[in-house]
Amino acid sequence: MSRLSQADGYAYVRGDIATRADHVPAGFACIDPETSSFQCSKCQVLIP
Repeated sequence: MSRLSQADGYAYVRGDIATRADHVPAGFACIDPETSSFQCSKCQVLIP
């Protein structure tokens, strides 16, 4: 299971609204945290 987060509190007020991948399981890569796009590191197949 992966974990995504967004800044809150003062960081959010300053405009930091970017989504970040805090944890991605071994064997996977986060392509775009904003859209929760992941792919297999071995075969590069996108995970829906």
